Amino acid sequence: MNQGSYLLPRLQAIRWAATEDGEIQLLIPFISPTVRQVDIDVSGCTSEAPIRLLRALRHILPPDIRIFKFDSSPLTPLNEEVGAVIGQQDSLQTLKLQECALQLGMFKSGLQVLEGHCTVGSGLTPKQLLSALAGACPQLRDVRLVFSSECNLTFESISPLLRCPKLIKVDLEYLGRWNLEEVDIKAMGDAWPRVEALNLCCRRGYPGLESSHGMPMGMLPLFARYFSPKLRQLALFLNSTDVPLPPYEAVLFPNLEFFAVGNSPLASEMAVSAVAAYLDVVLPTRVDRIWSNRFPMQSSSSLQPFTPRFNRGTAWDTVGEQLSKLRQESRGKTRK
Repeated sequence: MNQGSYLLPRLQAIRWAATEDGEIQLLIPFISPTVRQVDIDVSGCTSEAPIRLLRALRHILPPDIRIFKFDSSPLTPLNEEVGAVIGQQDSLQTLKLQECALQLGMFKSGLQVLEGHCTVGSGLTPKQLLSALAGACPQLRDVRLVFSSECNLTFESISPLLRCPKLIKVDLEYLGRWNLEEVDIKAMGDAWPRVEALNLCCRRGYPGLESSHGMPMGMLPLFARYFSPKLRQLALFLNSTDVPLPPYEAVLFPNLEFFAVGNSPLASEMAVSAVAAYLDVVLPTRVDRIWSNRFPMQSSSSLQPFTPRFNRGTAWDTVGEQLSKLRQESRGKTRK
């Protein structure tokens, strides 16, 4: 095709959202040889149209795409077609797939930002998949992985990521119990000296979550002890059934500015005061809110402050109010 065949022959970035099947094919005339960034959202389409588009992209997409984002409906399996498109792109630096499972052929040597799902349907265990990722992507600095409940995730499963020392953001969403020991938290802190944002919790509306699934609240100070002072954002799935007394030694999160608990349920209304008193000592005063319930689904803001949706008067809001009250009282005593 000559330059006149393209609607915008010098176009470098495409962002295309289709709400109807007929809109999907309209994208094709815009894909010129100069395109380096592709962001496609076909989540509103559940027919064969997304499959036809992906098959066309295999033949017309330039081979040196730097950024590829693809959002599709979970009702339309597209793993094979998406994998074929990504397999031809060896210059990728950013890959974000909202509803597609990660595959070995997607791990490119220059990859810096990765988002996707890890499922048992790939035929690989989470550890095998992450081992391949760590070995193939030495430049990785931002990773968001969603693990299905069938993955039976353990610290051993995610340990290959410890071989990625350039990580700045680590976001691992898992519906299940995180059985972390102190030695595991230390290993993560030692391996990721640059980490500024860490998420180890689920944040979507999964059923059947219990507080006992969470990490003991008494382990929270370990993240201050073993992680770099660069840590600014922390999200953990917490167990509030047995709240310890506030620690005597000072807990130093020197730069922490955002703390979230995802979908962590409070064990009972009786736990509110105890949790607030504990967090009053553990969290820095600049953290003036406990974020709960659903996080935004967009990975670009997955660990950023946000306006919660479906967050109507949760028990964690009450914890936040108690925390604010405790700190106001403390400031009042200081002035006297």
